[in-house]
Amino acid sequence: MSNLLNTDVSSRYLQDALGDPSTKNVTSSGSRSALLSFFGKADYTFEDKYVASFTLRQDGSSRLGPSHRWGTFPAFGLGWRVSKESFLAGSHLFNDVMLRYGWGVTGNQQIPSGRIVSQFGGNRGDTFYDIGGTNSTVIAGFRQSSLGNPDLKWEENRSQNVGADLTMFDNRLNVVIDVYNRKTNNLLFDRDMFDGDENAIVDFKYSSSEKLTWWFDHHQSAFLTPEDEAHFRADKSGKKF
Repeated sequence: MSNLLNTDVSSRYLQDALGDPSTKNVTSSGSRSALLSFFGKADYTFEDKYVASFTLRQDGSSRLGPSHRWGTFPAFGLGWRVSKESFLAGSHLFNDVMLRYGWGVTGNQQIPSGRIVSQFGGNRGDTFYDIGGTNSTVIAGFRQSSLGNPDLKWEENRSQNVGADLTMFDNRLNVVIDVYNRKTNNLLFDRDMFDGDENAIVDFKYSSSEKLTWWFDHHQSAFLTPEDEAHFRADKSGKKF
């Protein structure tokens, strides 16, 4: 497209409505974003019986509001190998038993760039107008295509899980059980608005409402003696909102 009023990349947020409409062939758009992250992790094990892990990360995203660009997301996990305790020593029923607990927060900023400010665009069938009715006097125009929200913040997913890893009957049966819980805060989503002319305007918002999800998973693997050369596995999982 030729005769753009401004060739700067930033002007492409207006798409191509500010050029010569008679030279228009395709639509175009541009975006730019940045993400900076810091990450740290520490692990601790005592006598292969007690296990602890701690993680901390901090992320900064240009896609979010200026006062909410940085988010801090911690996580930790604990493990207890019960089979190392004296009351299970020499047990023929349980060969290995590990109990686990984990908790953590993750962030989401996967939205289009530039949504903290309003955006504009246009199209021949939308905002371009043949002012003279001759098909040769098309005048370029544009309209607001999205509402900016300068208060966008990180979406947070807070998860926790409780699990157990069991090895039984002289290592012939393996059982893994996990229960998960996840709660989402400040959910980023598209909100449709209408400008009175049946043209949808998309506005990214955050919500203080919660989305709660539960999972339950368990897996079993059974091994017979080597002479039998047999193997069995059963899996089951479920989800509840």
